[in-house]
Amino acid sequence: MRLVIDASAVIAVLLDESLGKRIIKVTRGAEVISPATLPWEVGNALVANVRKKRLQADQAVEATKNFELMDIRLMEVNLEESVVLANRLNIYAYDAYVLCCAQSLKLPLLSLDTQMVQLSSELGIRTMEVYE
Repeated sequence: MRLVIDASAVIAVLLDESLGKRIIKVTRGAEVISPATLPWEVGNALVANVRKKRLQADQAVEATKNFELMDIRLMEVNLEESVVLANRLNIYAYDAYVLCCAQSLKLPLLSLDTQMVQLSSELGIRTMEVYE
């Protein structure tokens, strides 16, 4: 199985959130793909969690080390298509990168972000549901 994953699902795994273990189970043995921007999104999310006092700085550093161990294939996406999609849907470019990645590869998207799941549906992108 092949799938595209976004930062929301990766962060859930890294921070050992309730759905993190389920995501690991669902993705075991799969080829997991994400836009090449994923490391920056993960770093940004970890810093944001530190600023919001949800995470200590040393925990964020440990999470980055664990992220580097994850087997996720990073791929380039078409910048022009992503910018067009972001403007059309009024979303962040980073979200458009993920959607374009799933769309161009014709793969399902694994996301915990409600808006991303909704937009995927509107764009005809299959999603992978993860429940506890």
